Amino acid sequence: MSDYPATIHEARAQGVKYFFNGKPCKRDHVVARYSANGTCVACNYGNSIKKLTPRQEAREQGLSWYEGKPCKKCGNTTKDVSGSRCRTCRTHRMTPDEIKLLIVTKPHQHINWYAQRARRKVSAIYDAYQALNIPRRGKPQHYVG
Repeated sequence: MSDYPATIHEARAQGVKYFFNGKPCKRDHVVARYSANGTCVACNYGNSIKKLTPRQEAREQGLSWYEGKPCKKCGNTTKDVSGSRCRTCRTHRMTPDEIKLLIVTKPHQHINWYAQRARRKVSAIYDAYQALNIPRRGKPQHYVG
């Protein structure tokens, strides 16, 4: 390391990229430092290594699911690699009671919105409306529930 200047000022004056003062950095590395900002070369290398997310690691290993952050709806941590959706919420179909609760808590939504959210056919939503005794403006006349 004797071929490097001893101070940052000498390195800048000579136009050299590195300097070596022999003092350890805050992480106890005793290596050359950059003359531009004085950071340790080893620390800078450690910061520049790309860290993969759990989803990227699973994709590289060829897995179809991974353990990620908890789902906001159900708290499950198992997620799909393809779309990073929760495996439980992706396949969950609402029960009639859950559909009724959805209609009561979020009124004035389109019937298709309820069907998509509940992962059910529109006829299941009509059944929930009938059970709640809510008249549906767009309900077909031929529908018998």
